[in-house]
Amino acid sequence: TANPQHSRVIALDEYAAMNLLALGVVPLEVTGSYKSLVSQDILRDAGSTVVGTGDSFELNLEAIAAAEPDLIVVTAESGFVAQTEPLSEIAATVVLPYIAPWRDVIADTAAVVGRAERGEQIIAALDTVVADAAVTVGEAPYSLSILGQTFGIVFAVSPEAVLSAVADEVGVTRPLAQTTAEPMAGFASIISLSTELLGEHDADVVAVMRGEFYDDTIVTEAATYQALSAVESGNSVIVDGDMWFGTHPFAIYWILQDLEALAEGGRQDAVGDTSDASGRWSEFLEVVG
Repeated sequence: TANPQHSRVIALDEYAAMNLLALGVVPLEVTGSYKSLVSQDILRDAGSTVVGTGDSFELNLEAIAAAEPDLIVVTAESGFVAQTEPLSEIAATVVLPYIAPWRDVIADTAAVVGRAERGEQIIAALDTVVADAAVTVGEAPYSLSILGQTFGIVFAVSPEAVLSAVADEVGVTRPLAQTTAEPMAGFASIISLSTELLGEHDADVVAVMRGEFYDDTIVTEAATYQALSAVESGNSVIVDGDMWFGTHPFAIYWILQDLEALAEGGRQDAVGDTSDASGRWSEFLEVVG
């Protein structure tokens, strides 16, 4: 490896782990704190041990210490960030950025593991994918509303989210209610809203997030959702919430694939789900070289 001192890395969430894996660092152990099934499949295939968290965010510090890591990484949005102090007594502990430009997240992670050149290579490859997607969207422009429900909160995706920046880069527009509202305090990726207000969130296409922490049915069963013109015309899709909220290189690639497919007129069959994990990962590895 480029940095032999980082041969025993523990990642406390799938986003941190996937950031490392894209750079060629296979985490020894990954805590599946986001319950992101796509990422977990890929990480297991790569040789990482994925451990569950149950329903609590209590770390087993003894087990982590027993693994003798030389580096511990965690994403800033994770429920484990508050526990970095005891972790840093076990090994060097690094918090990776979450609400940050995606290129910075890749560059910062690459710097941590001594793989700056690889980080630049991945960014350049993804820049090409962005440019290609922008051409496709430019030929068939559309507006996109992104909705979800998590921990009892119905939400739209805020302008602060990495996902919003990617959509903006390729020319996908968003409803005014999603570009002007204030993000939720403490969770800048979302705008909390009432299902009564879903009428303000119509667009050419409506995407609703699904995942272990995202209950799409709360949104899709609302009468106000079913009354949206996009829904009535068959232009609504269920998307993988963990991938769409991801900040790692593969998530950026995944989002771009989905946005491009929607521009090409694809709908539910064209957006990625867990069954596409290994196929899309292989494509991603080809793209980034």
